[in-house]
Amino acid sequence: MASPNHRLLVGWSKLVSSNLMAAIPFLLANAVAARSLGVSGFGQIAIILAYTKVIDGFFNFQSVNVLTRFLTEALEDKNIPNFRGLVKAGFLVDFLTALFACGVALSGIFLLQRVIGLEEDLVMFAALFCLIIPTRIFGVTEAILRSFDKFWTIGFRQVLLAGLVMCGWIVLAWQNAEPAAYLMVWFGAELVTNLWFISRASAALENTSISDVWNASAQAAIQRAEGFWRMLIQTNITFGIRLLSQDADIIFAGAVFGPGAAGLLRAAKDFANLAGQIGRPIQQVSSSQIARKMQLSGPRAAVGFARKIAVLSAAPALLLALSSYWWAGDFLAVIYGNGYQVAGLVAVVLLLAKAINLGGVTLLPLTIALGNSGDFLWTVILATLCYFAVMLLMAPFAGLLGIAIAHVSFELTWLLTTWNRVYKAMHHVEAARSAG
Repeated sequence: MASPNHRLLVGWSKLVSSNLMAAIPFLLANAVAARSLGVSGFGQIAIILAYTKVIDGFFNFQSVNVLTRFLTEALEDKNIPNFRGLVKAGFLVDFLTALFACGVALSGIFLLQRVIGLEEDLVMFAALFCLIIPTRIFGVTEAILRSFDKFWTIGFRQVLLAGLVMCGWIVLAWQNAEPAAYLMVWFGAELVTNLWFISRASAALENTSISDVWNASAQAAIQRAEGFWRMLIQTNITFGIRLLSQDADIIFAGAVFGPGAAGLLRAAKDFANLAGQIGRPIQQVSSSQIARKMQLSGPRAAVGFARKIAVLSAAPALLLALSSYWWAGDFLAVIYGNGYQVAGLVAVVLLLAKAINLGGVTLLPLTIALGNSGDFLWTVILATLCYFAVMLLMAPFAGLLGIAIAHVSFELTWLLTTWNRVYKAMHHVEAARSAG
């Protein structure tokens, strides 16, 4: 049987490989759209994509991190009835909240039009694009695939989406299509990808002879999963608030500085997100390993493992960020066009924020394993308040650079306060176990 470190390395390498395979087509697709539509047209597409992502993230409760913990425990205990019940509960939570998120997104489209100034003929297509949200039931889907180490499948979802979007957008650029067509191509590509992804989770259950999920008792499984609802609500509120600093900035830039500024910011964030390709895979593969460490070796082993992974993740990203000062602007000019070179310094600062973020890449699964997801929520709230304070103070005179600096302030505040709370929680859990 493979060791935990070997499983982590194999899973991470699979996800990073697939993430990079997705990042390159996405980069090419965005470059083609940016050159074809111009800064303003590309900015409007970026605003709509960011809008649906923020609404989806805030109201569509994805249960992946909480389910990963409890599904892992159920498998370790060989409690298959409990596993089935948790899968059923996760699907119901994901799907019903996705429907609600879709309704919220549709109701806010016309407000978005007035605030941002979207083109009239784009509004109807933006509303249609919101209908993709009910297919985004990724929480239970990914948790199932994580439980069986199906990391190629998890990673390939983005590869498939990126490839389909790239091919479609290249054809549209060749035909000088309008922005609405770009939205519809993304809609079709994501619909195909999401349905395929759900089917893979179903196949993983069938291949392990875990069937008859719909006849399982979700209520009984939740009752046995201590703190399920508390952690689910806390982690999803955390994720939604986190998106306000991750993607709502594009909406803010469009509202304050115009769609062109949103396009520049989107290009700078695409550049910075290249470093982020190693972050999400680390969190994905480490979640079940941290849960296992907690279950088998205790809180100190889990924290030590998470800390080591975070340091190894942040160090190379920090070096990349520092070196990018000399070449980020030229990179944007080559990929997106000369009009985007002015966002070079913004891209450098955003990349620095990504490097800092990687220092806490294991914090979410770690706080869940410690049973203290509320700590993660409050540190994100504190960091978000700091983020908006810095952005509102600096953006009026520093423009997009002020938004980028606000990202750095968020990441530093969140990183330091969350690690501090993790160590306090670790000592508390150790003391409780000793007393018990």
